[in-house]
Formats: sequence, structure tokens, C-alpha cells
Amino acid sequence: MKTVHAFALGETLKSAAPGFACGDNVEVGFVQLRMNNVAVDGSLNWSAIRRVPSSHGRAQKYRLAPGDVVFNHTNSPELVGKTALFTGFKEPVLYSNHFLRLRVDESKLHPRYLALWLNFQWKHRVFERLCTQWVNQATVRRDDLLDLSIELPDLADQKRIAAILERADRLRRLRRYGLEMARAFTPAVFNEVFGDPISNAKKYDRSKLSAICTNITDGTHDTPERVSAGVPFITSKNIRPFEIDLTDLEFVTPEVHREIIKRCNPQFGDVLYTNIGVNVGNAVANCLPFEFSLKNVALIQPNRGKLEPRFIESLLNHIRFKESILNVSSVAGAQKFVSLDVLRGVEIIVPPLPLQKRFALIADRHERSEKVHREALRQGEHVFQTLLHRAFTEGV
Repeated sequence: MKTVHAFALGETLKSAAPGFACGDNVEVGFVQLRMNNVAVDGSLNWSAIRRVPSSHGRAQKYRLAPGDVVFNHTNSPELVGKTALFTGFKEPVLYSNHFLRLRVDESKLHPRYLALWLNFQWKHRVFERLCTQWVNQATVRRDDLLDLSIELPDLADQKRIAAILERADRLRRLRRYGLEMARAFTPAVFNEVFGDPISNAKKYDRSKLSAICTNITDGTHDTPERVSAGVPFITSKNIRPFEIDLTDLEFVTPEVHREIIKRCNPQFGDVLYTNIGVNVGNAVANCLPFEFSLKNVALIQPNRGKLEPRFIESLLNHIRFKESILNVSSVAGAQKFVSLDVLRGVEIIVPPLPLQKRFALIADRHERSEKVHREALRQGEHVFQTLLHRAFTEGV
């Protein structure tokens, strides 16, 4: 049995300092780490950076050093608490007021172990329960964070556990990268075969979507009671570009389902399109071998004599087409909304059906390869989460 010692988190830190607010975004200045730079998996994403005016005083007070842990103490309730370990960058990095910079006492606590422990707490919604909320923002008070109890094995065991988890994390990230590359294949083939659907529009015949579909409708507008088992109930959260995500799948009773399909009855090969919600504009050709009900999702049933489901799926997911249709969308509450009238009236290119079919054949073949990548990522994620759980509950 390994020895562990319980501490208040604040007892293991040298400092826990908030960052600074700055609305400026200049061409030349210091990089400022912001909320979008910290991913939910605990990695740092530098694909979009903002710069703030240079100031010696700021650089002295707010500069991150390798080994600092950045804790996102202000965000939306479900994201508050995401954490990353800063290991360095090609230039100086400061940090915003949405973060606390945690500097550990390395005689007690290994920085990577702390970052992993905090993300484990976030995964188990500790900070969501701890935070103070107002409107769409939430914050974890510094004192409440520092009062959290953390059980620490010896430093050598902390480093060993962190190294094991780092290897598992590297594996899942490599598999995520492989899946991202696989997902880029079909859009690239679409561009090669058909070109830009907006700027190349004159190359092909054009038609309103309603004229080449047998039906365009949407799922229920009600909020039926969910049950533990029954007919799958798919909402906008389940629809990703080219993929139906069955994570956290909900269910409704067969009686509710029978009422919903009077209006909207998806068939194999129909195209599902999220016309409201945070995922608005995502499209996928239905490949599920079972019946289901829809909410906040439009159903597009193409005329197979004129339109291939794989073609319309890729067209709707095309970034240029997404931009064009969202520009004429409405707002429902705080969310964008593509009405059925807008969807039915949108004009699309209609390439010759044999060309669409050749493209569909390539997309179908590639989908099988993409499923392999998705399964590899699922397994990598499972291994990492299992090790993470064991590390902080059993001391792996």
C-alpha cells in the first residue's frame, strides 16, 4: 500500500495568481493565453492567438514559465475548471484574467500531476458544483480552489504516474490527429471533383433544394419526456459533419415516437441537417440501421433520380456553403436558426448524376477507413480515462 498524504491544495503551491484583462488585439506585442487556447483534453492550442501591447511591467508580473499550471477559473459553467500545463512556447506568453496561474512547490507536488488531477476533477464536474454562476458565466473563487483537499503519493510516484498518463495521452492525441486527417479526405475529394460550390456555380445546373427533394421537414418542436430505454431520440447535439454521434444517446417511448414520425420519419440514406442549436449547419447521410426520432434536426429526403445523399451531405458541410446559408439564417433566442423555408429555397449546384455517383462511391469506401480511425480513438480515449481514474482513486 503506497503512502499518501492529504493536503489543502494551497499548501502545495508557491502562488496562485490571476491574470489580467485586455481587450486590445495588436499585430506586434505579447501573446496572451485565452480561454480558446486551452482544450478540454488539457492540451494547449495555439492555432488562434491574440497579442496585447508590450509592457515590461506586465511581462514581469504575468509571464508564464514552463511548469506553470493554468486553471480556467471563469468560463461557462460546463467549461470552468479546464486546465493545462504550460511547457513553453517560441515566444513570451502572458495570461488573461480568466485564469489562475498555479506555481507548485516542487518538493511536494509535480506540475504535470497537478494538471492531470485538476482535469480529473473537472471531468467529474467538481468545479461546476463549486462555482458561482451569473447569466452565462461562472467562476470558481480562488480560496475555494485552494481549500480543495488533494491526496499526494510520494514525489517519485507522482512522476511515475504522470509519465504513464502522458504516454497514454500522447497515444490518444496521435489517434485523434489520424482521425482529423481521415475526416479531411472526403471534403478534399469533393473540392477536386466539383470545385467550390459557390464560385463554380455556373459550371453546373442549379436548382432550389425543394425542387430536387421529395420532402424537407424537421423533427418535433416539443420536449418529450426521456426514458431509460425505448426508441433512440436524436437531437442536434448528436449530429456532427459526416457523423452521427451516439454518445449520451437519449430515448423516448414508442408511443411518443409514433407521434413524431407522423411528421418526420427518417429513412436510410436521408440527410439529417441541424437547423438550430450550437451545431447548426452540420449534415450527415443517415446510415443507422434502426428507427429513431428527431428534434432540432431537419430531414432532407432527396430525389434519388437527381441527387445522391453523399453529394448533398458534402455540399451542406462545405465551409463556403455553410457560410452562405448561415448568412441568411435567423436567430432563435441566443442560437442561429435555419428555417425550413430558407432550407427549401436555397439554390444548389446539381452536377450530372453519374458524377455524383462516382463521388459517392469514393466517399462510401473512405467511410469504412474512417470508422477504423474512430474506433482506434475510442479505444485510446478509454485507456487514458481508465488510467486517469485508477491514478486518482487507486494510485496506479
